[in-house]
Amino acid sequence: MVGLLWVYFLGWFGLLAVAVWLFARQPGSQPALVPQPLPRVSILIAARNEATAIARCLRAIRALQYPPELVEVLLGDDGSTDNTAAVAQAAMAGYGGSFRVVPITVVLGGAQGKANVLAHLARAATTAYFFITDADIAVPATWLQGLLAHAQPGVGIVTGLTLVRGPRLFHRLQGLDWLLALGLVQIVTDLGRPVTAMGNNMLVTRAAYQATGGYEALPFSVTEDFELFKAVLLRGYSSRNLFRPEILAESEPCIPGVGSCTSGGGGCGE
Repeated sequence: MVGLLWVYFLGWFGLLAVAVWLFARQPGSQPALVPQPLPRVSILIAARNEATAIARCLRAIRALQYPPELVEVLLGDDGSTDNTAAVAQAAMAGYGGSFRVVPITVVLGGAQGKANVLAHLARAATTAYFFITDADIAVPATWLQGLLAHAQPGVGIVTGLTLVRGPRLFHRLQGLDWLLALGLVQIVTDLGRPVTAMGNNMLVTRAAYQATGGYEALPFSVTEDFELFKAVLLRGYSSRNLFRPEILAESEPCIPGVGSCTSGGGGCGE
């Protein structure tokens, strides 16, 4: 048994070393200038029973280095049975931008779960850029500019790097697991073979989103971000996947049966 564990860990770290070597050889997506004047943007957040996590998420939104008057934040409350909405309203009191809790009470088309929430929020959004994150995510202060700099003509989706952070060894192992998986995604993307998008750290243009018919027109999947990614590419748009510090978001660790691992907005699963 001990021998098998050694083989597993040696293989895992060997794969990580190869990924790091390949990643270092790729130039990656290079940023262009952020559009000027700065555009209005929409931040879409799906949440269900996220009272313990949502304040941290929204504090990060308030700390964004972007004129708040150009930001609208839409929080979809997917039938929460706790005080998610009240906590969110308190966290955003006095915010200089636009903030609204959108109660989700009906189903749009074939959308379910988080996809249905995002379908409602996309309909409510009033800008040309949709930034999507989750209730258990804290985005960096440079998040909006960081993703916008890669939203060049013809690009429909830009996704950033998200890592798990937590105090325990299990949480750190989750972080390493995510880093390995996302590093491999980055490598194949840089080789011209984009494979997926990260739905908790994403920019999708309104034009690309609407070209797909929206989440209400997409097949149901528990990986709704992957379905949107595929549909956007099928409509002729390209994508960008970024390993850059200015868009590095932090996820709370996944604890099975607790918080975001069982709710609609969390990064550990829809």
